[in-house]
Amino acid sequence: MNYQEFITKLFTMQDKNYQKWEQKFISTKYEIIGIRTKDTLKIAKEILKNNHQEFLNKTNKYYEELNIKGYVLAKSPYLLQYIDEYVKKIDNWATCDTFATHLKTKYKAVEPKIEKYLQSPKPFTIRFALVVILLYYLKEENLPQIFQVISNIKNDNYYVKMAISWLLAECYIKYPNKALIFFQNNNLSAFIQNKAISKINDSYRVTKENKKIIKAMRK
Repeated sequence: MNYQEFITKLFTMQDKNYQKWEQKFISTKYEIIGIRTKDTLKIAKEILKNNHQEFLNKTNKYYEELNIKGYVLAKSPYLLQYIDEYVKKIDNWATCDTFATHLKTKYKAVEPKIEKYLQSPKPFTIRFALVVILLYYLKEENLPQIFQVISNIKNDNYYVKMAISWLLAECYIKYPNKALIFFQNNNLSAFIQNKAISKINDSYRVTKENKKIIKAMRK
């Protein structure tokens, strides 16, 4: 199908109630059509069967279009050719986190990009790098580097701070003894530390004893 046929097909899948729900929770410059995730994934898989590089070269007007492109790119042999351009376009948490999730078979190819993305002035580029670390590199032997990454980020964007909190919470959930030392000795803002502690206390994977210990670390 050509590009206009693709856009027309997207609108045939529109769910206006779902559109209203997404508009409440996702802040983006891209127009939200309102298509359920299972339907966007079907379209992405169809595109991958054909000349998907042509699709990757198209500009984006719609939120769903960007998300479909993310899935296609994550499964494409052209990943490294287009990833920098794609990550720059990300402007919301849903696209950011979903794209990172789709990389589960190719995340190692992205590893050389992580340090550069962490130093970006663009908040969702930083968030993307943090989510990749959380999903694929959160291992005990990596904790010193992860804690250093967390300490070095100075970006004050809400979605960056929430990603740091999420990553820090997962560190404690998986490795409470080592993460506790970091909670006791860090230069994090009260917002980040307290949000991380809240996430820990909401988790069913943390013992009552460890929840009690971490609550004492509130700033």
